[in-house]
Amino acid sequence: MTQIEAASYVAFEEDGRFYLFNSARVSLFQVPEPVFRIAGLWESHCLDDIRKELLHFYPQVQVEKCLTDTVKLGLFAAAPPAAHDPAVLPTPFLNELYLQVCHDCNLKCRYCYADGGHFGAAASTMDDDTARRAVDLFLDQLPAEQMGFINYDGGEPLLNWPLIERTTQYAETNARAAAKRIGFKLGTNGTLLNSRIAAFMNHHRFSVGISIDGDQEAHDACRPYYENTGSYQKIKENISAYKNGLNDCTLQARATITHTNLRVFDVVNHLLHLGFANVYFEPVTGTSPALSEADYAVIENQCDRLADFYTAALLRGEKIALTNFDMFLKRLHLKKKFVYKCEVGRTGIAVTPSGEIFPCYKFANTEGFKMADVFNGGFHLTNQHQFLTNHVDARPDCNTCWARYLCGGGCAYLGYLDGGDITKKNKFECRFILHMIKRAMQIYVTVNQKEPGFWNRYFK
Repeated sequence: MTQIEAASYVAFEEDGRFYLFNSARVSLFQVPEPVFRIAGLWESHCLDDIRKELLHFYPQVQVEKCLTDTVKLGLFAAAPPAAHDPAVLPTPFLNELYLQVCHDCNLKCRYCYADGGHFGAAASTMDDDTARRAVDLFLDQLPAEQMGFINYDGGEPLLNWPLIERTTQYAETNARAAAKRIGFKLGTNGTLLNSRIAAFMNHHRFSVGISIDGDQEAHDACRPYYENTGSYQKIKENISAYKNGLNDCTLQARATITHTNLRVFDVVNHLLHLGFANVYFEPVTGTSPALSEADYAVIENQCDRLADFYTAALLRGEKIALTNFDMFLKRLHLKKKFVYKCEVGRTGIAVTPSGEIFPCYKFANTEGFKMADVFNGGFHLTNQHQFLTNHVDARPDCNTCWARYLCGGGCAYLGYLDGGDITKKNKFECRFILHMIKRAMQIYVTVNQKEPGFWNRYFK
C-alpha cells in the first residue's frame, strides 16, 4: 500500500484507487489520482509549483479542477486550534469500576506488570464491606443515562469467586433500585473456570476475557504455574468444557505477544480454532523482556497477513471479531473524534482490596496516584483533573499526529513507566497502534469496494 503521511492527513493507494484520510474531520475520502499526487507535494510546495508538477502528468483542465476542489474542500487543511482547554473539559462522571477483588494469582507469568498479581505488596483479598462501599460509590456517580460496567480484576479474580457472586447480586439489586443500568466484565487466566462459575456468568451476562498466548509451546513458555508446569492444557480443557455454558457472554481470547510468539497470524488462527470468535492481542510493553525493533518488524508483517485474512473472512460473512481492527474500523465509520485513550482516572477508577482508589488497575499501589479510598469521604472528582487534561490535543507527543483522533493518545501508565510523565508516549505502543490503524483503513476501503454498504450493516 503506497502511502503519504503528513501531520494533518494520510493519503494511500489500494487496488488502483486513491484515498485520503483527513484527521481534522476524521473522514476518509476516495480521491482522484492527481489529489493523491498533491498530497505528496502539499506541505513542501506552493500552489504554482504543484500545478507545474501535475501538468507533466495530467491535462490542464483536470489539474485545475483538482487544485480548486482541494482548496475549496480543505482536503489537506490542518486541524483547527484544539478546543479542549480547561474551561471546556468534559464534566467528570464514572461509568467503569474496576474491582481488584484480589492481589494474588495462581500463575507466574514471565511478563506480569503486577508483580505476580501482588502489585508490589503482600497478597490480599477484598472483603464484602469494601466491595459494597465501592459499588455504592460507583452507582452514586453513575449518570442515569449512562450504561455502567463493573469489571472484576486481580491478580486472578476467580481466586475470590464467592465475593464476585455476592457483589454482583448486591450491585444488580441496588442498580434496579436506583433506576440505573449496569453490566459486568471479568478477565481471567481461565485455569479456575468450572460449571458453577460459567453458569453464573452466563446468567448475569458477563463479558469474559481469557488470557491465552497461542498454542501450548508459546503459552506455557510465558504463563506457567508457580511450580513451573504449563497452564495451557488446563485452560484448553476448561474452554472445551465450559464454552457452551458461556453462550450469552461475550467471550474473548486475549493474547500477549512476546519474543516467544511473534507469529501473530498463527496465534490468532490457533485461538479461533480453539473456539474463540473474538480475539484481541497486544505486544508486551513496559516490562522485561522487552521486544526489539526486529521483533516489531515481524509483528507488523504478521498483522499485514492478518488484515488480508480478516478482509476475506468479513466478505465471506464469517462471525468472527478481531478487536484490534474492529475498534478502529468503528471509529473510521462513525467519524467521531476520540480525544482520550481510555477511561483512566476520568470515567473509570480501580479499587484495590484495601479500598484504595487509583485511576486504573495498572496504577494500583503506585506512589503518588492514590485518588481517595472508599471509607473516608468517598471519591472527589477534583482528583481527576490531571487525567481530564491529558487529552490527545494536549499531549506534546501526540497533538500533531494524523492518527490522533483515531488513537486517542498513548497509555498514561506506560508514559509514567517510561519517564515518570503520564502525557508521554511509549514509542513501541505508538508504532503498533499506527500500524493497526493503517491496516484498518486498508480493510475498510477494500471491503467497501467489494460490498458497498457493508459497514452500515456491520455497525448498525
